[in-house]
Amino acid sequence: MPKSLQIISSIIWLIRSFLSIWIQLGFRLIYGNQKFRLPPITNQLLLLPATVIAKRIRERQVTSYEVVRLCIERTRSIQPYLNVYVDERFSAALIEAQEIDSILDAVANGQRLLPNEWSEERAPFLGVPFAIKESMEFPGFHNSTGIAARKDFISTRTATSVAHMLRAGAILLCNTNVSEGCMWFESRNSLYGTTNNPYDLTRIVGGSSGGAGCIVSAVGVPFAIGADIGGSIRLPSFMNGIFGHKTTPDIVPNDGQYPPHKEYHQKYLLSTGPMCRYACDLQPMLKVLAGPQNIERLLYFDISVDLSKLRYFYVDEIDAYFVNKVDRDQKLAHRRIVEYFENKYKIHVTRLRLNRLRYAISLWSSMMVDGQMSSRDFSLTLCNRTSYINGYHELLRKFLFRSTHTLPAIGLVILEAIPNKYNEYFHKLAHKFYDEIQILLGNNGILFLPTFPQSAPLHGWPVIMNTFDYIYCGIINALGLPSTQCPLGLDSQQLPLGIQCIAARGHDQLTLAVAQEIEQAMGGWMSEHETGSSDDEERINEITTVKKKKGNVVYQRASRPTTYDDDDDDDEDEDEFNRQIRLEETKKLQKEAEQTKTRVDPDGTVYEWDPNVKGWFPKVSEEFLVEHHMNYGLETSSGIRYDVHHHTYIQERDGMTYKLDKDTQQWIPLQSYTDETNHIKYTFSKKHNTWIPDVSTYSINDQEGKQQTYVWLNDQLKWELLSIVDAYTDHITRIKYKWNNQTNSWDNEGMEPIEDEHDLSKEKKPTVPPQIQDTKKKPTEGWFELPDEKNCNVYISGLPLDITDEEFEALMSKYGIISPDPNDPRNKKIRLYRDEQGNPKGDGRCRYLRPESVKLCMDMLDDTDLRSSKIHVERAKFEVKGTFNPDLKRKRKKIDKKKKQFEVDKLLNWDERPEVIRHKYERIVAMKNMFDLQQFKHDPLFIDRLRSNVRESCSEYGEVKKINIYDGNPAGVVTVGFADIDQADACCQYMNGRIWYGRVIQCQTWDGSTKYDVAEPEEDVKERIDEWHKYLNDDDDEKQI
Repeated sequence: MPKSLQIISSIIWLIRSFLSIWIQLGFRLIYGNQKFRLPPITNQLLLLPATVIAKRIRERQVTSYEVVRLCIERTRSIQPYLNVYVDERFSAALIEAQEIDSILDAVANGQRLLPNEWSEERAPFLGVPFAIKESMEFPGFHNSTGIAARKDFISTRTATSVAHMLRAGAILLCNTNVSEGCMWFESRNSLYGTTNNPYDLTRIVGGSSGGAGCIVSAVGVPFAIGADIGGSIRLPSFMNGIFGHKTTPDIVPNDGQYPPHKEYHQKYLLSTGPMCRYACDLQPMLKVLAGPQNIERLLYFDISVDLSKLRYFYVDEIDAYFVNKVDRDQKLAHRRIVEYFENKYKIHVTRLRLNRLRYAISLWSSMMVDGQMSSRDFSLTLCNRTSYINGYHELLRKFLFRSTHTLPAIGLVILEAIPNKYNEYFHKLAHKFYDEIQILLGNNGILFLPTFPQSAPLHGWPVIMNTFDYIYCGIINALGLPSTQCPLGLDSQQLPLGIQCIAARGHDQLTLAVAQEIEQAMGGWMSEHETGSSDDEERINEITTVKKKKGNVVYQRASRPTTYDDDDDDDEDEDEFNRQIRLEETKKLQKEAEQTKTRVDPDGTVYEWDPNVKGWFPKVSEEFLVEHHMNYGLETSSGIRYDVHHHTYIQERDGMTYKLDKDTQQWIPLQSYTDETNHIKYTFSKKHNTWIPDVSTYSINDQEGKQQTYVWLNDQLKWELLSIVDAYTDHITRIKYKWNNQTNSWDNEGMEPIEDEHDLSKEKKPTVPPQIQDTKKKPTEGWFELPDEKNCNVYISGLPLDITDEEFEALMSKYGIISPDPNDPRNKKIRLYRDEQGNPKGDGRCRYLRPESVKLCMDMLDDTDLRSSKIHVERAKFEVKGTFNPDLKRKRKKIDKKKKQFEVDKLLNWDERPEVIRHKYERIVAMKNMFDLQQFKHDPLFIDRLRSNVRESCSEYGEVKKINIYDGNPAGVVTVGFADIDQADACCQYMNGRIWYGRVIQCQTWDGSTKYDVAEPEEDVKERIDEWHKYLNDDDDEKQI
């Protein structure tokens, strides 16, 4: 059976290799090479971790209303680009945030006590917004899971995990898009359309929790809740560059989700877990989702982890049938993680070859059907559990464009109905594999495994080329192990990289601790607005040239050569000469581009020159965005209808019309509309980002026929009964009114001295053009204060008195690059103040390279504890000592400024980071324990047979150039020279530990310095010569060879 699978796999691989070339050309014609940026993030508060936001809300540094409002604005701005959410409750969320703020304000003013259910232990996410996937139930939300048969199903209850998060004080904003039936890793369905990747709109977001991962990565909410049965948390987290944790099964309740889980799914496969941008939010979220009773079932969850005492393993790829290999970008990033842990903790990360992973797809499939020969459960799910569908009939309807199901869902219906007599065998093998992994990992083991073999594919590509690549995550579900997906930066295409951290069942705290360490090492989540090449791109690409082709400037990367030839030195010199010529042409084209700035193609497309990435990009205009959304954005089934002539789109669910704002490049509602229920006209306010009525009061009869008067409270942005209001301000006339109990009337207290954009009585002042000033800058007279936006210095107090200079520098370097000393570049501009005896005084100062690091340090380090000392951080202020004469100060020359700027750019430029270069001598593999010295004495022809056997065995991994046998080395050393380093690596991978004629081979690449030649001892030389003389002196009849 394995042999037949291998033959089938080889045939399919040949077919896919042939078709992939044409398929790639077709996808490139459909999607092109352009990337489209999301609207910029306007408030840095959105970039904070959820735990930090919750802490600031409790300390009243920020209001929950402001946080929720910012998240709503951000979610609305990205929705036309990403199609991320299905249902929203923005108005209700704002009301809940106002209630939380009112109670916390009363507690802060001493007017009341904090409710017990709102304590920091019970409600760690008080006032923080979040999102869920559409398959989770919440009253008033759709719960269709993208299935057409459930399009009108509205939830009436709340999923258990969502209820736990709501009890923790979090505020639900919306539910997000999923794949059909939650059984595919592209979030697309016939009801809500396709969700796009925030890093590249032409690529997928993963699934089935793709919408949840997308809205978190696009900074719509700080965190979201997902569910994972075959990678549904980790795959979206990987493709959106965030953290996602698949918990130990049966820890977080899975009730209230569709499709409903079965008992064996609950025990091994299905897990509900957190998705967030920062690793510090994972553990608090998991505690809330699991609940106080279930969290106790996790071993040592609240005990800190000593990473130096863990045992580490890694698997570089899954060598399974029908599964793609891990691409080079991913491998380089994974190698960096292995090297990081080995260098920091002085340990060895063991590479594993788990042969059972070859049957990973069969193991996961057998666990999904619980060992049965076949199943029709998914077919029943697609019909809302009322009937079954015929997969072949539905496939025919799909080709005729009459099916409401996606192609992956139809394919799964067909596959699950095919009887497989080996399911029972693989089901037993999965349990056996689980026992082996548990023994291997134990209580302190961590396994690194790729999350996906490549970065996020293009839309539709997984159906053709990545059908079974989900198994990198699915096999962990089959084994029932906890796993955390960790982002590793961006690859050469500016798409996220990632890796899984896996531990034994019940040891989730190990993967969460390792995830925080990886975040510190690799930088964690990166926004789609962060430009510049990653470290991995520089390790892959040595040369970047720009050529002119059909009037366009395009990038062409030349990869490092992978073959080596000692006889081609002249060719290498010629290549170096050609490279210099191409670089000169590149600089010339770039200078011309910087001068022209814009150009127009023959087809009318306007391009702008981007000086940061040095390339032409389409000019983003109103017409360009509308055309892009029509061609590549949301499908017609997503509920959005475009009006090309007016450059607007209509959200069909709520009937709202949106128009592109030319200033902010964001979609905003039209300026006014009339409410048909009370005939009140509303005008959209950019300041409040909501609708403001054009009247301050209105009256209406209630159910009993009594007239009720409502007043608009502009500070709370809502209507309120006039009878329960003590004071209000008319937002039209700006007149304050206060109720007088003695006269039972409203007293006029004058006009409010504020400016409001909806002041209908105030005329706009004409704009006066500024006076033209002399462009010549006058010299600064006397002492001046450095503005905050340019001040890169911070003053730190409250430090422990036993702190050292090294510890202080390590602490401050966490928040940015410390500026070097201009007088001595070997030192840094950081100082720990000391007294006359040389002892630390508990304060110091530090100068960062960028002012953004100052704000980050003040936000994150201020008011923190370090060894029972409360640290305080503020901007450093300088005072003049004595008299200051600016005329005596040495004027900085232009060359000094350029030199300093060059040093700053050198520290900030990714291109200056060292590149890992493989040397030519790494083509040589040294094999030990290949022979015994006595074998040469007894058999003179042994060396020829040994050389022939080694060449035959090593030729399986590549072209063998040369074989050296060191017959005098007692370690039995044989060196094999390959034509390529990758071939040498493959030989080491498969030959190391192999049994060779009763001996265990030890393989490693040559380090370039070790000499394996061993001089023959004089005694052996004398003995060999004596034996030779004896042989010559013997009679011819006695000579035998």
